[in-house]
Amino acid sequence: MKEMRHHALLGAAVCGRVLVYRQLSRGWLPRPAFLQRLFAVSAVLMLCLGSGSAQDPSFPEPLPAVVEPANITGNWQFIPIPLPERNVTHILVSDKKDRLWIGTPGGVALYDGVEATAPRFLSSELEQPIYVNSLVELADETVLVGTINDSLWLWKNGVIEAVFGACPRSVGTCSRAEWAFAKSDDNRLFVASSSFAPRRTEELNALAARISEKITPVEVSASYLGFAGGKLVSVSNSGTVSLIDTATGKPERELDLDLEP
Repeated sequence: MKEMRHHALLGAAVCGRVLVYRQLSRGWLPRPAFLQRLFAVSAVLMLCLGSGSAQDPSFPEPLPAVVEPANITGNWQFIPIPLPERNVTHILVSDKKDRLWIGTPGGVALYDGVEATAPRFLSSELEQPIYVNSLVELADETVLVGTINDSLWLWKNGVIEAVFGACPRSVGTCSRAEWAFAKSDDNRLFVASSSFAPRRTEELNALAARISEKITPVEVSASYLGFAGGKLVSVSNSGTVSLIDTATGKPERELDLDLEP
């Protein structure tokens, strides 16, 4: 883990005040326009949040320089793990700290320190690229996968299965919405969507039927979600940073960076 070279700051789950940073450079696969805006979010957050704690104590304090990450959002140009897809969008360290789950624009992989293994689909007809936006570990080493293609997946025992929104190649054009997750220490699952999670009742009901964790929809439109400095923080595509009340899922405080073109 310590030897991984990357071009991304740790995401909302571990970075304290700098919540999201996606570095884009020549030679990488094309990225949606909202990721370019998120690149600008990071620079503004370093100024707005890193220096304003005295004026705005409602945002969490920065974490120590040395912190053990468990959930990392970023965009790596290279990590020393054999993957068919060189871009990495999310790294999840297992609760036992003995493996990594790695999300990419083309799918997911499990890395045990020796080799990376992709999950199996239930059938060849269901095989499809999964553009990963968020990963979270649930009970029994099940991993919940959220994509930018408006789909939810569960990965367990080497098999990945769609909970909602699967889009096989034969379908053609797929829906577009980002799903993001964060899990609290008491195993509550917070779910955010760029399409506003509380409206996604069909999707959330399908997920609730498959997992044991209590689900709390985050009541803002957001593409990134994580705990920072003991606070639950969301970030939208347009640059709105929100502190979320973990009791209700509602925003307590918002900082609008107004990054819409």
